[in-house]
Amino acid sequence: MIGKRFAKVGWLVASACSLAAIALADPLVEVTAGCAGGPAGGSYGVTLRSGGEIVRWHKASRHEEPEEVEMRSNPVLTDELIGRLDAIGFEQIEYSKSGDMTCSLSSRSDEREHRVSWPLGDTVVPAGVRELAERIRGLVDDPANSGPPVVE
Repeated sequence: MIGKRFAKVGWLVASACSLAAIALADPLVEVTAGCAGGPAGGSYGVTLRSGGEIVRWHKASRHEEPEEVEMRSNPVLTDELIGRLDAIGFEQIEYSKSGDMTCSLSSRSDEREHRVSWPLGDTVVPAGVRELAERIRGLVDDPANSGPPVVE
């Protein structure tokens, strides 16, 4: 009888550990900051992917597929910037405006997508969103990002 109890307890503990591991697993997260529009409808931006990948992308017109260039891998930086989404309450911000040139900050995971967009020069867009998008897009201008991709 005692052996059966230990077997049941062991099964319950193993099941609980498996469920906890699933609950703690990080879903795929991708954060993109970019701008699009103008006469040809081109776009450009930077995407941060879970695991540390930093990718810059652009397309000359709305009719093209984006060209992606891996800049580098930096898990510490991408985790910090992705973590800023929670700090600014990104998921609760509902702001969607467009103009001739529209900028946006978006997040994507296995379960959800969220996007905030604003016309270039908009002074009403929440400051935290604009600042984070500028910081992410600014990674293109960071001299540490030039040259071939480096795994840090």
